[in-house]
Amino acid sequence: MKSSTDPLNITEELLDVDLSAIGSPPEPIFSDYLEMTSLVLMFIVGAPLNLAAYTQHNK
Repeated sequence: MKSSTDPLNITEELLDVDLSAIGSPPEPIFSDYLEMTSLVLMFIVGAPLNLAAYTQHNK
């Protein structure tokens, strides 16, 4: 990292990012697909149940 002329100005050092160290995002693994499937299923089942409970509660 470069040293700034002003010792109190650390913004330049914080924003100095080495782009070669970033790399690519990690590949998804089986548990990622399993988690997304369970979240979608919970939404598909839970949304109508919550709507039904809400409509029954307000009667």
